[in-house]
Amino acid sequence: MANNKRSDLENLLEGIKNQISTFDQKAGTLIPTIGIIYALLIDIITLFSSDPFVQSESKWKLWAYVFYFAMILFGVVSVTCFVAVIFPRKRQSDNEIHPDYYLDINELDKDDFDLKFSQFEKSEDVLEKQVLANANICSIKHTLLRSGIFALVPYVLSIALLIISIFNVMF
Repeated sequence: MANNKRSDLENLLEGIKNQISTFDQKAGTLIPTIGIIYALLIDIITLFSSDPFVQSESKWKLWAYVFYFAMILFGVVSVTCFVAVIFPRKRQSDNEIHPDYYLDINELDKDDFDLKFSQFEKSEDVLEKQVLANANICSIKHTLLRSGIFALVPYVLSIALLIISIFNVMF
């Protein structure tokens, strides 16, 4: 019975770790995508200083500035959320060495690691704590990823409206 519970906990932990990895991969893909869009739109800055734009008295001129600011703002919010998804978190210190946490393992010598790891292998309580800690990490990453994706909607919308407003100012 205890072996079955441990197996179930290990399967649950593996599933949570896979989800964390998926979130990291999605965020890692979306960051360069936003960067590519910024690179493609960098020429828009030069349009703001062009003679037709500067001399125009169109009401769209103000909107072009507003949409440009919105594009920058929502792009930065999205990238910040996506970077926060990928950025490794430090465990809140409980002054205990955990053989399943890479920073703690780094501080152990081989004998201490063997001792701690043998205790870890036998203890379902430690495995349950690890499942809960990883579930918490997964939840945080999920929230950040969703926030970044939700910020992409006004980002894309502001890009479209920026292009429309510049077109209306210039022509």
